[in-house]
Amino acid sequence: AVTTLPSAIATGKVLQVVSSVLSTQASTTSDFGSTGIATGLKASITPSSTSSKIYIASGVSFLIGADGDQTNKIGKFGIKHNTGSSLIYLTRVGAKLSAANKDFFGNTSMNYLHSPNSTSSQEYEIVFGRWSGTYNNTVEINDEGEFESTITLMEIAG
Repeated sequence: AVTTLPSAIATGKVLQVVSSVLSTQASTTSDFGSTGIATGLKASITPSSTSSKIYIASGVSFLIGADGDQTNKIGKFGIKHNTGSSLIYLTRVGAKLSAANKDFFGNTSMNYLHSPNSTSSQEYEIVFGRWSGTYNNTVEINDEGEFESTITLMEIAG
């Protein structure tokens, strides 16, 4: 069945929601670079209007591994707009631990309001990587598949 939306939709109303969950582990020993390393945690949404905005909300369970001799455990996480091939949000997580050979783990959330100006399908993906080669640690999401990370896309009427 096809649902017809009213011709005048109030600005700010949620028009549709798409969500994806990743429960398998993804890890990398690569530096983040300019657009990050793909995690496989992604979702697509097709805006109904070019004036619509896409609200991206994500929750990522991470671990920065004890490998290497670094007490600094630093990783980068971001939201990549795969359709536009651009990084649209970036955050850094990390800690200086009291000794090397200790893991740093936790959760980080990323939220962003994007204006794709399109009615074509839009794909967004969580990306990650090491802060730099100076900090030679493994960066993981969903440590050993024991946790889950999510990405949720909401079309907001513009």
